[in-house]
Amino acid sequence: METFEDKSRRGGTKTRYLFSGCIRKGDYSDEYYTPSHIVTSLGRFDLDPSAGPKSHARRNIRLPKDGLSAKWTGRVWMNPPYSTLHRWLQRFVAHGDGVALVNARPDAKWFQYLCAHADAILWLRGRVRFERPDGTSGGSPVGSVLVAYGERNAAALLASGLPGVVMTVRHCTPNAGAVPRRGSDVGTSPLLGLPGSGD
Repeated sequence: METFEDKSRRGGTKTRYLFSGCIRKGDYSDEYYTPSHIVTSLGRFDLDPSAGPKSHARRNIRLPKDGLSAKWTGRVWMNPPYSTLHRWLQRFVAHGDGVALVNARPDAKWFQYLCAHADAILWLRGRVRFERPDGTSGGSPVGSVLVAYGERNAAALLASGLPGVVMTVRHCTPNAGAVPRRGSDVGTSPLLGLPGSGD
């Protein structure tokens, strides 16, 4: 996992940041699973390429299999692992059909990149109580959003009944060359800043 260390010291220990912008604690884990009610409120999905123990789609890819190298077809549900977030977002944007659950981080380059290509965003009210492997659940340190790609997924956000605010995205950029269109070479976007972005 690529990280960078903060030059300042807090309490005698260096704070390590993931490229996703989250602070890495000693007990960091990618294993924060989506509560079922969120996914079921959006309708049936064809693929969950980063599935946890529950099946949220017709086809669920779990470790040790690699959902990034698998073939993606149909409507995708994605709660990406943050240790490799940029790779998952690139793949999701290139696929262009699905809903992703991510941290509400509008200041982060990765978030701006993801939302610049979206059709709709649902800013969830409150904090999602993610499920852990041991069966416990807990709130996230930040809010969460559902990002929809494709008209049917935007419509699913509107019809979901999940509490929050749905926004449609107007696709405009001051510099048309700065953000590649969906399905193009998304890996070179200056907004994502790959490889080795600090956001």
